[in-house]
Amino acid sequence: MGDALGKLIKFLDQLLPFLETAPVWLRYWIYALIILNFITIAVVSVSYLITKQKSAEAGTLEHFSLDDPGANTVIPLGETGRWMVAGKFPVIAADQDVKHDVQIEVRRLPGREKIPQNGSATISTAYGAWRFDSAEFPGEGSYEIVATAALGDGTGFRSVQVTCADKATAYRQSIVRDRERRSAPPIAWSKADPAELQRVKDQFAALQNQFYQQYMVANDLPQSLETVNLALNVLEPLIPAFPDDYDLQTFRAYMLKNYGMIMRDMGRATDADWSLDEAGKMFEAVHQQKPNDASVWNGLGTIAMLRGNPQVALQCIDQALFWQPGYPEALHDRELVLAALKAQQQPPGH
Repeated sequence: MGDALGKLIKFLDQLLPFLETAPVWLRYWIYALIILNFITIAVVSVSYLITKQKSAEAGTLEHFSLDDPGANTVIPLGETGRWMVAGKFPVIAADQDVKHDVQIEVRRLPGREKIPQNGSATISTAYGAWRFDSAEFPGEGSYEIVATAALGDGTGFRSVQVTCADKATAYRQSIVRDRERRSAPPIAWSKADPAELQRVKDQFAALQNQFYQQYMVANDLPQSLETVNLALNVLEPLIPAFPDDYDLQTFRAYMLKNYGMIMRDMGRATDADWSLDEAGKMFEAVHQQKPNDASVWNGLGTIAMLRGNPQVALQCIDQALFWQPGYPEALHDRELVLAALKAQQQPPGH
């Protein structure tokens, strides 16, 4: 290392002979600036090449994925027997006319009996995302979902295995598992009492406002966490008793998202990822019951954004605005997503 530096200084002496009469400190200071400039140019060049390579890969089937539902997910199956399937798709320039498609197959396990599907995929080639509303499942049991993408003359496929269960059972299992993960106390399950249901909804509205003040205004993470845990303690005992009440499920999804943001801000990345995944599953469960609900679409979008998938986020938030034009939260979130997409597309140093 010392020999290399000595050779570099000797080379600079030959390159800049007019500095020979300058003070030593000035000569070395100028040399240091030159070396730092060379290093900066090299780093920027390497970063640009890496970004360019990633952009090129984004236009190939290597970028195709099946992200939702995740592998080994337990799907709380509603009366419709449907579930949204989504993932990433190669990015195609606007001036390119390339054939592209996504097909979905659902097969019942273990015999791999093919279940007929009537839906079709929506593909955003500009932002690299696709979704299928919605895959159909005929009942409880294990299934394989196979997504096949076509791009030009090439094809690629991804698959996951999932389990479908009745909603009350699936929600109870999810809540027990999640509370163990959060070290929350065991639940005394509530009975289906409509009066209790309304009381809990009213209490949740107050807790939601309290969380906003603590997290968004005061940035008080400990108090925010306490409020989120209290809200989940209030909501979760009733959810299996009212498995068709999408309000309770939406409330829980938003509180799990809030928990994930707090964990992220506290530097607990693993807990944040887990909580955002669980919130996403809950939003998806509500989506199956009320596919035109703007708040659910926006919730799916915010989860995608927090996961670092602005392309998927934009698709979901645009759906929220389709069903509820002028939705203030969705408009705000859409601006954040567009800013993130713009930042992704800019080369380093700009």
